[in-house]
Amino acid sequence: MEFKELSNWIMIDHCATRIVKGGDINKVSDRVAFIEKTPRVRINRYKYGVEVGDGSGIIGQQRDAWLQGNKGSSEYGRDEDSRKWCDDMLKLLGWE
Repeated sequence: MEFKELSNWIMIDHCATRIVKGGDINKVSDRVAFIEKTPRVRINRYKYGVEVGDGSGIIGQQRDAWLQGNKGSSEYGRDEDSRKWCDDMLKLLGWE
């Protein structure tokens, strides 16, 4: 499995994101994890064989969709449980 490097968590207002290392924080396509109230990680739905709208927690209508975890606390992007969920999912998907 090919491993890719990510940035540390970056705060944008009250949200947090991780991007491809060396990527542009302003390009949504460089973001691979995002937390406002709900943690999300970007997946390629064709690579992983997941269809949008099948009740699996996938949201989005593009080639890349977002896998959504459970809503975190009122700490928004600073919620440690939400960050851990994203980090664990990213590792499963092959990210460092």
